[in-house]
Amino acid sequence: MQGGGGDEEVNIDELASNLSIYKDQLHQVRQLLIDEPSNSEYVDMERELCEVIALTEELLTTAKQTEISTATQSPTLSTPMDNKQELLDHQDKFPVGTRVQAVYSEDGEWYDATVEAYTPNGYYVSYDSWGNKEEVDPANIRPMQEGTVDALVEAERVAEATKQAIKRKIAQAASVDFQSRSLPAKLRIEPDDPEDVIGFFSGRKRESIFKSPDDPQGKVGVTGSGKGLTEFQKREKHFHLKDGTIENDD
Repeated sequence: MQGGGGDEEVNIDELASNLSIYKDQLHQVRQLLIDEPSNSEYVDMERELCEVIALTEELLTTAKQTEISTATQSPTLSTPMDNKQELLDHQDKFPVGTRVQAVYSEDGEWYDATVEAYTPNGYYVSYDSWGNKEEVDPANIRPMQEGTVDALVEAERVAEATKQAIKRKIAQAASVDFQSRSLPAKLRIEPDDPEDVIGFFSGRKRESIFKSPDDPQGKVGVTGSGKGLTEFQKREKHFHLKDGTIENDD
């Protein structure tokens, strides 16, 4: 339903756009269910989306019918004088401009409205939520009730809340860690795995147990033993003079 009813008005274009979004989300959820048919969360999301789609389609159909009805409707605002006293009673009870609640003829529900004129049979009102106008008899109009909820606005609020909840669930499902969904359990790296297991699965280069020292004067030892096996020492030549000849000790 559309019209100039304020921030909470129901717009046909908006309903149609929401319906398209809901159907796209339903398609995404059903794709997830193909991979995980027993996932209860996806099953619930599919059910909720189907309910929201049905509700939105119903609202859209009603809005279109109301728009057509409003376009073709020609209200009678004439004031016959044969029932003048009854008309005066109506005017005294609900003057023009008074905000009231009136029964909408399409669904029989009470909605917030504003009295715009008087008719021979009662009142001519404009519904606040979507701007539709129609004639209502005195039995179907009452003072504004504090704390009551407009049925159409509440339905839209529930639909919007459900839409946002489903969007969050789809986003969470799409961000599931790739490794946890694609690797067998025995190949996954767990937080409490020892360093050698993490290195094996991640491709990290392991340190040789025979580690060469960075210092040329250092020792080659077994990693973690604290002891060296060989010592690099500078070789020195010793020369001895014997019988006039030089001997070289290597």
